[in-house]
Amino acid sequence: MKKCNPLIFLSKKEICVPFGKKIKQNTKKIYISNKLTGSVQKILKIHSGASKEKVYMIKKGNKEYISYVEDYKIPKGKSLKFIDKSDLSMYSFYGKEKKNIHDILKELELSDKVSSKFVHLTAKVIASVIFLINNEKLRVQIIMDSAYNNGFEQLGKYVDTNKTSVSFKLVNVTNPPDKELLHYMKEVSKLKKTKVGYKKSKINYEFYAKFLNPQFIHINLKKWFKKVQHFFDPFFKDIHKLHKLDIFHHDLHFENIWKRGKNFKFIDFGRSSSFAETCDISYPINKYKSDIWKIQHTEKRKLSMEFKKSKNKRNILECMMLAELNYPDSLKFKGIRQDYEFCRHDIDEAVILDSFGKDHDFEKFGMSSLRQQHLFYYKNILLTFKKFIASRYADANN
Repeated sequence: MKKCNPLIFLSKKEICVPFGKKIKQNTKKIYISNKLTGSVQKILKIHSGASKEKVYMIKKGNKEYISYVEDYKIPKGKSLKFIDKSDLSMYSFYGKEKKNIHDILKELELSDKVSSKFVHLTAKVIASVIFLINNEKLRVQIIMDSAYNNGFEQLGKYVDTNKTSVSFKLVNVTNPPDKELLHYMKEVSKLKKTKVGYKKSKINYEFYAKFLNPQFIHINLKKWFKKVQHFFDPFFKDIHKLHKLDIFHHDLHFENIWKRGKNFKFIDFGRSSSFAETCDISYPINKYKSDIWKIQHTEKRKLSMEFKKSKNKRNILECMMLAELNYPDSLKFKGIRQDYEFCRHDIDEAVILDSFGKDHDFEKFGMSSLRQQHLFYYKNILLTFKKFIASRYADANN
């Protein structure tokens, strides 16, 4: 196999992969590798994600692997031999994302935490390295197992090939549409079509205005869940294992969930947080504030112990899933995001996500106060959906 130098060898067709190396994070200093050798591997595909600048699909022998490559600026006056863990925030990302080297190291740490307790729940990290390029920047490279090596597939592939579906459209809805919701969806759709950067929407507004009609949504959700419970019960049990490790994923879309039969794997912990961090969000889980308070400040004690002692286990379970369905943007931008990623690609059809519920759209484009009222009305419908999912999560794990 052809040898190469990861410091300089990177092309559009091939990548130099330093298999076997691992970043050590259990010390105050993270040492930078300066003598690296790797092997040349063929690039099958390159793509980018919400939190990843470049993701390489590579092949070694008859197996596939995923490799992240990210570059960071070195602050003036800092050592070129090691990174002091107290200074991680100073190493800023070269790409468009507002992040620093702490984010990718935290993601790696959480992945290791999951695999050490539940090896079957996440992709195995094959290698991870930090090395210096031209004395100017640091490159972090992570190589992890692909779903296809063990018979798993991305959940999106399951949906696309009709192996499974969790769409609301499985339900034959007979009730009338909610006029206010239908009007709101159409208005926002017009806005999106006129603004640069928005894709033309192909959503069946009539159907969603029926399904999400506040007068009938509980009945429709119950009918829907009967058809998809075979999928969600094992899914809820596996995501609960992450929650017991005090890991809340916050990015559960169909590329980050892998499936094989009733088994699931979760990848990409770039948006993950602890329960205490997630509890910065006061809405919509303020109803369970007393239960949250019991476990909000217990970072030194395992969450699972709190379950055993609590008399309100079901409320805590519901609270946890509600927390999962909200992403605490306050961790990075000192704000609160009420939108969330949850099985995007199928059940939301770009509706049960943030496409129709972003406050900044209204501020940015000067939408009327009437539309602001519609937004509040829509978010209350989404809250009903979140509470329903939280309740079923509690059923599966109580």
